[in-house]
Amino acid sequence: MPKRRLRRGYALITRKGKVLIVRNRRGRWTLPGGRARPDEKVRKAAVREVREELGVKVRLKARVSGPHVRHHARPCGKCVVFRAKIDKGKPAPHREIVEMAWVTPDKALQRLRAYRRKELRRIFSQI
Repeated sequence: MPKRRLRRGYALITRKGKVLIVRNRRGRWTLPGGRARPDEKVRKAAVREVREELGVKVRLKARVSGPHVRHHARPCGKCVVFRAKIDKGKPAPHREIVEMAWVTPDKALQRLRAYRRKELRRIFSQI
């Protein structure tokens, strides 16, 4: 049986022109979000992962990127980024997240190495 490709959903959370990024235990900076469970929609996965990682409830808005077929140089069946707004709570690192930062789009481009640069520039130009 062929291996299922990973599906991932991420949240682009912004505030006053800055982007919220998180660093996991492996030292990799990323947007909040992550892997969908086998029968879970990517949109629901993004909401759940943000809650688990940052302890906040988000409302997803429009999809701003994806689907892409690679994530951290590995095959990904569907990797999607959604614009998001924090509805409840104050973000703080939880679970596998060791640090979070509100950074300028330029700083985010430097730290988010796993993402497609051209796509990030397009997304961040809308902030």
